Amino acid sequence: MSIRIPQDVLLTSDKEHMNWLRELAKAFNTVKSGSFTWDPPNVGGGATVSTTLTSATIAALAGTTTGMPVHVTPPSTITAGLVVQAWVPANDSLTISLTNVTGGAIDEPSATWAFLGRAL
Repeated sequence: MSIRIPQDVLLTSDKEHMNWLRELAKAFNTVKSGSFTWDPPNVGGGATVSTTLTSATIAALAGTTTGMPVHVTPPSTITAGLVVQAWVPANDSLTISLTNVTGGAIDEPSATWAFLGRAL
């Protein structure tokens, strides 16, 4: 990863430079990401199921914070007809909701999922 400093950022002292670097570090420390293996529950036709995962079983979730905006990426093999939503209801946890918009049941196999969140 490379970071470009905008031309209009003028640092006139070592103190300003250090303050700028501290702010930059804080911005990067607010990002939380990881991947995990998950076997979603069976989702009946037209139904929605939600599962809350925690850092007790998925270590990558340690450090997520309540209300953190989060994006979950399902595996590329996810069955068409499933709509994925996710949120962080409490520290060190992640709730994933799957809605089946088809008429038949969908039983997704165990696979690797990923998440990316940023603290507010």
